[in-house]
Amino acid sequence: RSEVASGSIDFDKNPKLRGLSALQVLDEVVMSLGRQSIAVILNNHTTYGEWCGGPDRNGMWYHPGSAEYTEERWIEDWAMLAARYCKCPQVVGFDLRNEVRFCPWPFRWPTWQSGWFSWLALGRDWAGAAAACADRVLQENKQLLIVVERIIWPMG
Repeated sequence: RSEVASGSIDFDKNPKLRGLSALQVLDEVVMSLGRQSIAVILNNHTTYGEWCGGPDRNGMWYHPGSAEYTEERWIEDWAMLAARYCKCPQVVGFDLRNEVRFCPWPFRWPTWQSGWFSWLALGRDWAGAAAACADRVLQENKQLLIVVERIIWPMG
């Protein structure tokens, strides 16, 4: 669904990857790791390919306010990857989202469950979203390990 970012691959060392989509590059990486008997856990590290770590637009598992990258799209992207790699024994798990934290604009705060604080903070239920995603992914591949990280912000 996206293109390979300019400068992210050294094509002199990896000429086979020239002209491939980002998903095709991921296929090559997954297959190469499998040939070396290395287990793969795919990780949804960020929504946007940019620095992250504090409160930023990469904090949530979807992009609040975006019609393009909704929670439903996030779930279906994971389901697509589960189906795509279901015959690859080296793909052993999915880490559904790295370091879930609040998003400053539009302001959204992840919570571990719905309730009054979630409503007050314009929150989203990370536990509920992760459970829905895990259920959908496991429909495609029941063998996967599903990793659900804690909410990390504020750090204590």
